[in-house]
Amino acid sequence: MKGEDVSTNHSPPDEIALIDGAVQMGFEFIERNEGLIVVKDRSGVEVNWELLAEIPFTSDRKRMSVIIKHPYTKKYMILTKGADSIMLQRMVEADYSQLNE
Repeated sequence: MKGEDVSTNHSPPDEIALIDGAVQMGFEFIERNEGLIVVKDRSGVEVNWELLAEIPFTSDRKRMSVIIKHPYTKKYMILTKGADSIMLQRMVEADYSQLNE
């Protein structure tokens, strides 16, 4: 996948939009394989994100999620994308004071 045009991989439009946004911010998707996602950060350094689990999209959930391990802090993160109608219902006002701990 390295160097390929992501849009040639038959990705859904929302995934292409997310990747395009990341590119505009200076990030580059390098590759994804079993248990690993490699991204080049804004400074040009390749960063390996450990992919621990993927919860696939279903018509009932109307969203998909991945659980990853942050490469520097080693904290676990869950990232979710899905239909606006579902995601907006699940958003709550967050207490961001603990994010930097």
